[in-house]
Amino acid sequence: MDYEKLPELVTIFILSYDPFGENAMYYEAGTVIKTHPHVPYNDGVRRIYLYANGELSKEGNKDEQTLKNLLRYINESTQANVTDDNTRMLDNIVSHTKARKDIGIRYMKSWERERQLKKEGREEGRQDLLVELVCKKLKKGMPVSQIAEDLEEEETRIQAIVSIAMEYAPDYDVEEITRKILEMA
Repeated sequence: MDYEKLPELVTIFILSYDPFGENAMYYEAGTVIKTHPHVPYNDGVRRIYLYANGELSKEGNKDEQTLKNLLRYINESTQANVTDDNTRMLDNIVSHTKARKDIGIRYMKSWERERQLKKEGREEGRQDLLVELVCKKLKKGMPVSQIAEDLEEEETRIQAIVSIAMEYAPDYDVEEITRKILEMA
């Protein structure tokens, strides 16, 4: 293939942060000759940066509003952001994709996946802290009812932790107890 006949290359980046600090929704970059910027040059390469939280241009035409709706949905895929036919169609695709067990998390947006992993990590951390506190109180010989009252937790939840913790008495390996509880959940 002749170099002159190569197709144009357009790369689009959809970002949750503003890469250039101008609070614009749309940035387009091309290639220039740095030593002679006044010389026209088109190598067929364009980079488009779309900032999901950026502002519309002052003209703000219908196409820009459509793009803004789409970026809002991409940034946060909630029903509240399904505002037109384009986002409705995308939401249907996303919902069907997420519902497929063979696909699952592999096709989620990276920040959505990170948010989910952080949430799971926080939940595991809370569980780990609760197990640690229960074990400390068990070492002091406290009964389940008193532990539940002190920790302001349901007695049945504390009893479930104690039942597993007793397998590890008297040392109470908090990590192993937490692991076992999470496996059962």
